[in-house]
Amino acid sequence: MSKFISLLFVLTTATVLLTSFKTNINQNTGIEIPQNIDAIFAKSCTGCHSVDSKNYKAKMKLKLDELGSMKTSKLVSKLSKIAKEIEKGDMPTKKFRANYPEKVPTDEENKMLIDWARSTASQLAGE
Repeated sequence: MSKFISLLFVLTTATVLLTSFKTNINQNTGIEIPQNIDAIFAKSCTGCHSVDSKNYKAKMKLKLDELGSMKTSKLVSKLSKIAKEIEKGDMPTKKFRANYPEKVPTDEENKMLIDWARSTASQLAGE
């Protein structure tokens, strides 16, 4: 019984540690989201595009916190779409820009996001 309780304690502790440890490494592809990109996502994107978001429509289109669980082909597609939406000026939305001007990415941040998304998608696609 003592071994069972010890094992249960170890497994519970490991589960708590693993679920609370935030990683920015994509588990399926091995890509790493650079800290500067992750910071932009945190400031400007994850409020709508995360599993915890109350914005159902945005959450269903893209959950940035699930990039790590996407298969390579889906990730390439999502990264390409991210670059395209930012470049077209569709993200963030006009409503977001009006309501949260302090969270709108700068032109430089948008360029970093576009460049990172495109180069990562190309790398994953083997181009």
